[in-house]
Order: sequence, then structure tokens, then C-alpha cells
Amino acid sequence: MEDPRPLKLSQETALAGSLEKKLRPLLDTRRELDIRFLGSAPPAFQYQVIKCRALLWEGNPEMRVRFEQNLIREYMDFRYYEELYRQAFARRLKEGVFGRRPQIRSQTS
Repeated sequence: MEDPRPLKLSQETALAGSLEKKLRPLLDTRRELDIRFLGSAPPAFQYQVIKCRALLWEGNPEMRVRFEQNLIREYMDFRYYEELYRQAFARRLKEGVFGRRPQIRSQTS
């Protein structure tokens, strides 16, 4: 069952900062440490975390499995539109029109 009292952003930030300070001395300091709460992270970041299995802690394995299943389904649906956006972005860069408003052609009768 999900916790009905999610953390506020300020609480997440404070807790992540505290965990980072405690974990940094235990880890290789040449690597970047980024602690985030998956529930409030962007979908692409969430997907990369579960894809790479960089799990440090889980409170409820069944909830994690449900979270992963929902995330994968939502991410795969989103990926189609993300790819369309990337293709349009690359096309506008190639055409040299990125950052300009597209010309709207008026239809004349």
C-alpha cells in the first residue's frame, strides 16, 4: 500500500542532502552522487534507474514491482512522442530554423 503522505519537495531535498553527506565518504569520490526519490523524478530518469538496477533501498518489494511495471508501460508509451520530438528538433536544426517561429501559410480562396 502506498504511503498516503508523500514528502514535500523541501523534505525530499533535505533528506537527499543528508543522505548524500553520509554516503559520500563511503563511496568513490571521483563519481558523482545523485540521490533522488523516484516517485518525483522525471520519467526518463526513473526508467534509466530501473533499467540499470541502481537500487539502494526498497521498503516494499511488491510496491516496487508495481511501480516498475507502471513506469515501463508509461515510458514506452511516452517514448514514441519523445522520438517524434527529437526527429522534429533535428530536422529544424538541420534546416537552420531552430528558434524561429514556423511560417504559417495562409490559404487564399
